[in-house]
Amino acid sequence: PEELVELQLVEETRLEKLFSEQRRDRGLDDEVTLKTFFKLFDMWIQLYRLNKCYEALEEIVPICRKRGGQLHVQGVQALAFTLWKQSRFREAVVLFREMEE
Repeated sequence: PEELVELQLVEETRLEKLFSEQRRDRGLDDEVTLKTFFKLFDMWIQLYRLNKCYEALEEIVPICRKRGGQLHVQGVQALAFTLWKQSRFREAVVLFREMEE
């Protein structure tokens, strides 16, 4: 498992750099940037970087809601899951209900 964590840390660094560059060059409201973010989000969750997830999702979720469809669900689900992992259950439940609508 130690080798796996080392690989995850390398991948986290790569994705953070890529996301930062795409965010700068393409903006957040961009298909490619959002796709990279969700790969980075998955890595952060594996590494239990909940604060990083939450901070980024505060900016990402409004864009996902505006775009609608699958991105809306993906963004809200990511935020709800992050809040749940942070033991912020009441806030998470509101978002889980939003996904049902």
